Amino acid sequence: MNYLKPFAFTLFIITLATFNSTAQPGDYDFLLKRNIELNKTVDPTSVTEITLDNGLTVYLNEDPNISNVFGAVAIKGGSKRDPDDYTGIAHYFEHIMFKGTEEIGTVDFGNESIYLDSISLMYDQLGEAVGEEARNKILTKINDLSLKASSYAIPNELDKVLEKMGSTGVNAFTSKDAIVYFNYFPGNQIEKWLEVYSHRFEKPVYRLFQSELETVYEEKNMYMDNPFTQVMEIFEAELFEGHPYSQTVLGKVEHLKNPSLRRMNQYFEKYYVANNMALILVGNFNADEVIPYINEKFGKWRSGKIEPFEAELKAIEKRVEISKRLTPIKVGLMGFQTVHKGHKDELPLNIANSILSNSSSTGLFDKLTNENELMAAMVMPMPYVEAGANIVVFIPKLIGQSLSKAEKLVLGQIEELKAGSFDDALLEAIKTELIVEHEKGLENGKSRGFYILDAFLEGEEWGEILAMTDKIANITRKDIIRVANIYYGSNYVALHSKSGFPKKIKLDKPPYKPVEAVNSESTSVKALEIEEIPVIKEKVKFIEKGRDVFNTELNELSHFYYVPNPVNNLFELTLNYGVGTQKNKYLSYSSQLMYLLGTDQRTADEFNLEMQKLGSQFSVSSGRDYTTVRVSGLDKNFHTTLKLVAEKLYNPKGDDTKLKKLIQGAKSELKFENKDPNTVSQALRQFVLYGENSDFLNRLTVKEVKELTSDQLLGEFKTVFDYEVDIHYSGVLPRKMVSEEIVNVFLRKKPGIKSESPTYFERKTYAEPVVFFINDKKAVQSQIHMLVEGEINSREERAMATAFNKYFSSDMSSIVFQEIREFRSLAYSAYAHFSNPFYTDKPGYLRGFLSTQADKTTEAIDAMQELYVNIPQLPERTDHVKMALIQELNSNRPTFRNISQSVEYWRKKGYNDDPSRFNLEVYENLHFEQIISVWEKNIAHKPLIFVVVGDEKRIDMEKLKQYGAFTELSKKDVFSK
Repeated sequence: MNYLKPFAFTLFIITLATFNSTAQPGDYDFLLKRNIELNKTVDPTSVTEITLDNGLTVYLNEDPNISNVFGAVAIKGGSKRDPDDYTGIAHYFEHIMFKGTEEIGTVDFGNESIYLDSISLMYDQLGEAVGEEARNKILTKINDLSLKASSYAIPNELDKVLEKMGSTGVNAFTSKDAIVYFNYFPGNQIEKWLEVYSHRFEKPVYRLFQSELETVYEEKNMYMDNPFTQVMEIFEAELFEGHPYSQTVLGKVEHLKNPSLRRMNQYFEKYYVANNMALILVGNFNADEVIPYINEKFGKWRSGKIEPFEAELKAIEKRVEISKRLTPIKVGLMGFQTVHKGHKDELPLNIANSILSNSSSTGLFDKLTNENELMAAMVMPMPYVEAGANIVVFIPKLIGQSLSKAEKLVLGQIEELKAGSFDDALLEAIKTELIVEHEKGLENGKSRGFYILDAFLEGEEWGEILAMTDKIANITRKDIIRVANIYYGSNYVALHSKSGFPKKIKLDKPPYKPVEAVNSESTSVKALEIEEIPVIKEKVKFIEKGRDVFNTELNELSHFYYVPNPVNNLFELTLNYGVGTQKNKYLSYSSQLMYLLGTDQRTADEFNLEMQKLGSQFSVSSGRDYTTVRVSGLDKNFHTTLKLVAEKLYNPKGDDTKLKKLIQGAKSELKFENKDPNTVSQALRQFVLYGENSDFLNRLTVKEVKELTSDQLLGEFKTVFDYEVDIHYSGVLPRKMVSEEIVNVFLRKKPGIKSESPTYFERKTYAEPVVFFINDKKAVQSQIHMLVEGEINSREERAMATAFNKYFSSDMSSIVFQEIREFRSLAYSAYAHFSNPFYTDKPGYLRGFLSTQADKTTEAIDAMQELYVNIPQLPERTDHVKMALIQELNSNRPTFRNISQSVEYWRKKGYNDDPSRFNLEVYENLHFEQIISVWEKNIAHKPLIFVVVGDEKRIDMEKLKQYGAFTELSKKDVFSK
């Protein structure tokens, strides 16, 4: 069924703008013609829905504005269909779906299957074994069989096949309600993609399972180092007590230790059936051309009987309190059971939640935080397919406020909502904001694809998604009060987490022998057949000035980039000023304060509400190199929005009481940083590379923040406007009108300071290998960085470095991923990337990273170090790398919202046109010696610098010290106080 959404309103806005301004010659005509042509051919929000004879639901969304295709296959079920005694199976199986089939990923499935069948039987025995000795005996036998089976496996061949056709973002996820497999690919490769995705779900094979099991352990370990993981596990177990939603997607540890391939196959046979699945395609393809292929390839899938989901959610009868010590600072959660996705009350409840807290900070909870009565409070809706909840998260002030007092404040605002004590103006503003957010979500292929996924899971027609704006507009005050009183009662789960350290389960590494890569360079017959599928050669769609983007110099230090919006009537405006926190460390707090302050004409709350009424958003942020002002909204309100923004930027009203929030934020940030092993490792890495210029040291201390005044910070912020600025607009208004408006609003005073951003700091160099270590006794995993200082590289060498990264470590078929994760199961995250800096006269460097179970630390370092020192020489991979890089030029083309940022980058680098032209020529003539030359010049025979954060009691410290001169630091050394 087709659902069309015409461009009438967009064209009306363009026409209206024309009557009120003089368009740049050719500029407006081009835009009008482009939108009219698009309206005649295809509407990018139109979706064709088809049901095949076997029950498979197919969604086709053509969009010629996108250079690639987003493709996905979704399965209804997710972790809610996990057996009670084998939780985590849906997620386990998601991993296995990347191991190939009876034809992909093997050189001889007949012989391989003999060992795979034996392995499956051994896992059933493992589940019945009693005692560690009996279990270890079985695990050793499984490892023995796995090694024999691996002699027939072609590791990661599925990923190689996808990558060779230019696929990017190859991934999958498991939620409580679904399992989804997806990636981007060039439109001309669609027949190949359909062949691969139809084939991979027919007869998947559970090969290399033992190593993948360890990978899932590492994923579990990774989440256990996140303090909020345990908070949510405990909270959801109570909120959804007795319901499958109470279980974690990753599964219980005891179930992870006893997987069953037989039970996993039962899950596949039961739920991976056509009438329980959907195929989603969004982007640059022709639906009429692909439908026959879909019928041919996906019509073969088997159907099955899907039993209704019958679990009942136990109602919460009264307030239930859980008190724990789980987080670095005090955190409270309140869980209210609500409605499932698609319920008639879901939308009014979402609007009610926005009245409590929203992105414009105009809600009732936002009022508490804006007035510093709480550190923070917000609502997180959790609408699942079978049930739903609203989770209220609140953070008390660090000193002098208990969790109980904070909860009472939050409950007081909920009572205001239930009583209808909110302005009609606020309600209408929130509705406008939600409509704009919904329309923006329809802009790009991936987000549109996930809207389609929601429709599939909820059993809705696409027209219901497109009708959302009308539904939002029709919600009344009465609707809001009704749902607030129904779903925000006194029956809820409250979790009070005081400051503390939760107990973490630390698994011991198993004594497995790693899989050997016997056939890593082999190609299956099926992969060769897929490669032979004919493809119409597609030209690379380079970004063209004067077509995709217009660049104008407003003055010598103000650069304007204009991109036509072919999709809707929403604009985005970004101003990047060439100064950031490295040159002025006050700017981080100046930017935060700007958001909290009002103006000489209205309070901060009044300003935020006026912006929200217009459907506009405003933010200010300062990073290391730039201070950025972002504005977005409806093009029809562009003038009024900019007028308000100018008032905020140039006439803010100082208020020292707002500084209390900044002080509390600085304190809490430091507490969180110190307790997160990944952040500690980032701080140590920056210290090793940059010393006192590290972002974690070159910033204000808490003591210095306490001494700030609002006038001081506002004075620092005013200096931003003196710097060179890059201005990016995407929308439907004529270019001349927009540029004139920008000059009138933002360039009353011309910038006078040329930007020196991005900032470059010379890295510390080390003549010999060095080991830097911080002991974190609470960490489950070790965070390991391995650094090598490179050389200065020419433009051609920089392009070859991209090929080196593709060969060495950029995807699942790369050397690092295979050796570290696939064969040895030493890490969940494992990569090594050679980066060249922005400045062409500066050297690059290689950064490798591993997050691994603490007792695997030195083993993981050994494996990675061996790859650094003796990189595998596999010239047969050259064609694979070349084809992938060439095809990815279209797959990775930026959306219209991001095109101008790419052009800004060219300009600053001194490029006259799209660098992809130059890179394409390099890729087309690439040979293996060039790939290896990157390693030879920049990495080989260079000293390795090791940066490690982990629990010293579980690390072989004597061996760690042998990797180089050893320096142990503390967290105090790498964080400002």
